[in-house]
Amino acid sequence: MFAPRSWAAALGLAVSVLAVAGISAIASSKPALAPAHEKAAPALTAPTETATEAPKPVPLKPQTPEERGMEESATPITNQTPADLIVGTLAAIERQDSAWLARTMQSRAGKPMLNEVDTLDAHRNFLWRSIATHWRKVAEAWKTQSYQLVQDGDTAELRLEVGGDLGVLNLPLVRIGNAWYFAGL
Repeated sequence: MFAPRSWAAALGLAVSVLAVAGISAIASSKPALAPAHEKAAPALTAPTETATEAPKPVPLKPQTPEERGMEESATPITNQTPADLIVGTLAAIERQDSAWLARTMQSRAGKPMLNEVDTLDAHRNFLWRSIATHWRKVAEAWKTQSYQLVQDGDTAELRLEVGGDLGVLNLPLVRIGNAWYFAGL
């Protein structure tokens, strides 16, 4: 008697032999010819009409992120004073409004239409998980009035006493026209 392993080996060998025999039989067979008294079917040929060529498609140039406009925030921008800017920023962070936050870094005069890059920058600077602690400390310092605003013409610096490892946090601001914006977050 064969052990189960030898049965499996024998069966595999038999299947392999039959497969090779079947492939060689198919390769050596020739198609049967039609009897001489039957007419062969006419060969198919391409139509002789000349069709007009379809215009070649023009590849579309993909829009860059700068060319794709993003929707503005439904909430009006409040940045007539540095205090308005901070209060509005903290509210926009709370409602996760990337477009509003993007406008705190880009004036309409300098950039009439926001793009995807602007909103991603705003997300990174204000809403990113790793920056959330930073803005919570800013909010706490603002609520407890642990800050000092140093203004010099069209620039200002908001110095917030946040404590801990950060100690004093400086937020540079710039006035463009009649509105205040963050300068270099």
